[in-house]
Amino acid sequence: MPVRTTRWLPIHLSHVFLMACFYALSLTPLYAAPIYGPWRSLAGLFLLGLGVFGWIPLWRASARGISLRGSPYFLFLALMARRLPCGRVRPPWRWYWRYPLVRYRWALLVLKAYYLPLVVGNLLVSLKTVWLLPQQELTFPLILLFVRRGAMLISSSIATVGYTVESPRYGAPIKAVETNLIGWLFCLSCYPPVNAVPSRFITGHFWPQHLLFPAGSFMAAALAVGAVAFLAVHTWTIVAQGVRFANLTYRGTVSHGPFSMIRHPQYATKALWWFCEWLPYFGSPRNIIAFCGWIGLYVGRALTEERFLSRFADYRAYRQRVRWRFIPRVW
Repeated sequence: MPVRTTRWLPIHLSHVFLMACFYALSLTPLYAAPIYGPWRSLAGLFLLGLGVFGWIPLWRASARGISLRGSPYFLFLALMARRLPCGRVRPPWRWYWRYPLVRYRWALLVLKAYYLPLVVGNLLVSLKTVWLLPQQELTFPLILLFVRRGAMLISSSIATVGYTVESPRYGAPIKAVETNLIGWLFCLSCYPPVNAVPSRFITGHFWPQHLLFPAGSFMAAALAVGAVAFLAVHTWTIVAQGVRFANLTYRGTVSHGPFSMIRHPQYATKALWWFCEWLPYFGSPRNIIAFCGWIGLYVGRALTEERFLSRFADYRAYRQRVRWRFIPRVW
């Protein structure tokens, strides 16, 4: 039994240590925005649950003779522990960063520290909205809001699983992480807090707006329906990715569903969804320029993403089969 204990106990303690770091981060001003409220409330419970119950699957795997010493989180923390003052062998720090596993795991931890609080917050906010809306008197705007929040609930659920599960048995393992800073810049600019800027810019935060269609008009209602429809298709693209969903990582190539028609259906449907939402504000040329710049950011994101994924043979083969990025037979 002592031999088996050395297999699973250090790995369990490594996981608890990493979750404790996440919990400590949740208490800092970095997570002061309202969207992080659910994460701040739950991170402590996650830490407690992991500490009390997280050892069980590791112990059971060890009891079946499955080696756990290859756990990537355990390995890169063990390599760090060798450089502590109490360590018998203390190689130079520059050697620590020579290991590809170390660089890859730290990059992945940064991704999880950024995205997990976002998707968990969005998941719980959407769940609360979907739960409460049917208890109110249904109106046309309320029905659209219900569908919108339902779609966001599905997307957030898949994203939460995607950023949490790395098991080769239950989900596609993360095989690589983007290391190019330009790719990170394009991707992170599409999420809070940066993504709030174009919305405030277009909807009148900086100057008075001249609406093309007044609120309550037929065109405004039609555009609202169009926006929800494209959001639903966007949700389909996330469902098609399943557990492979994650930003700035490679977990295998998805080629079915909407990905069999264009290479970036997720970004294309977002652009159409936002176009329907922001078209009423196009009475100002400055808003049109802002919208085009925002879509240009997603084009840059798609191009940097392709450059990263093209390192892998299955994506290169997929790129040969599906030639179009955003618009079939156009580009």
